[in-house]
Amino acid sequence: MPGVGFHYWNDARNKPGGVTGIGPNPNQYNSFLDVFHNKGSVFYSFDYPEVFAIPSNTLSGMFSSVTLPDNIVLQLLNNGDLSDCFINMITSGSASDILIGAQLIQFENTSTGQIIDLTRGLAFSQSNFLVNGNFDIWQRGTSFNTTGYGADRWFFAAPSTDFTFSRQSGSPATGSQFYGRVQRANLSVNTSGVSITQALESNNAILYQNNRVSLSFLARCGSNYSSAGNGLTVQIASGTGTDQRYASFTGQGFLANTSVTLTTSWSLYTVNGITTTGTELGVFFGYTPTGTAGANDYFEVSQVMFTQGIGAVFNPSSVQQELSSCQRYFRRFNTVGNTFQFIMPGQAFSTTAAILYYSLQPNMRKLPLLTQKGNLQLTSNTAGVLPVTSLSINAGQSDGNTVRLDAGVAAGLAAGNITILQANNDATGDVFLDAEL
Repeated sequence: MPGVGFHYWNDARNKPGGVTGIGPNPNQYNSFLDVFHNKGSVFYSFDYPEVFAIPSNTLSGMFSSVTLPDNIVLQLLNNGDLSDCFINMITSGSASDILIGAQLIQFENTSTGQIIDLTRGLAFSQSNFLVNGNFDIWQRGTSFNTTGYGADRWFFAAPSTDFTFSRQSGSPATGSQFYGRVQRANLSVNTSGVSITQALESNNAILYQNNRVSLSFLARCGSNYSSAGNGLTVQIASGTGTDQRYASFTGQGFLANTSVTLTTSWSLYTVNGITTTGTELGVFFGYTPTGTAGANDYFEVSQVMFTQGIGAVFNPSSVQQELSSCQRYFRRFNTVGNTFQFIMPGQAFSTTAAILYYSLQPNMRKLPLLTQKGNLQLTSNTAGVLPVTSLSINAGQSDGNTVRLDAGVAAGLAAGNITILQANNDATGDVFLDAEL
């Protein structure tokens, strides 16, 4: 198949006659990589360590047991368009074996035995590992000052109620209508660290084992941002547990742990790393404030993209697609604050109890936990309005696909009659189902 041929020459004696290097040091032939493009007479040679791009998206040929120098980076682009990046490759030790072919792309660090399997890159198009990286979905509310999930899938670690994680309206860049802000309250002297994190499910994290990954994001700070040097700590971490939150990763190890310097203007930042054989993967944004807070002691983030390769480029998803992804982890029913919001139908089986079944679409990742919010009622054609006194999930007849709720009232139901669970003249009346990590 047409594509790119790779040839590695250890010294000038192996240099093919008549070919002249055109890299940064064209006469230095010892230990460098020659790259030929067989669609025309295009020849590239670069002394290591260098980063180079090859404008093609197909490979041909096979060779193995090739020793490359430390830290050389190979980046294969589709006509120079990084958003359709075919593959990115990097060695991480003093020696590596490379296998390149139409059906196999693999790096092996011969010092450590680590294998970076890039076969999936043959059909690779950048997609976001994260859910709600654009901060479009805020099912739980729009401002939070206690530890817990805020924007969907983003966990807020608040050292006190002096800190808030809130939705901000505006367009930091094309493709965004909201962004997230983490702020210390004016005049607060609390100097504990604060952060937002997102962790992948383990069944997703293992798909990206032994791969180059890239985290990009837009960020800025307020005029009173008190972090030392205006720094924002950014981490990519892995773990060896199963479906844990970022701060609780078993055997947590950092693939990247750095600080970027923020200004009061939106800027794009990129952090790269290489995954291991870990079963957990996640990202972290946070800072440790100093002194007494001013009115604008905050950082803001938007368009967070975490993906395979080098140099992530934000790839927006539709809001409806993001909502469906978020509802795998959390859902509520009274999203607009209706005072008599319909929640789900059911049937009375005694004068004081009813069962309600609800098919979860999209399915949730596990049996959810239920939280009742505000005042709810059961309504039927014979009993009228009956305030709900108890509400729970029947675990023996529920899972991530369908839930059975058991609702209790003081009296008034008629066994066998249809009944409806709804808000009881209360805009906060709601049911939360939570299947988060």
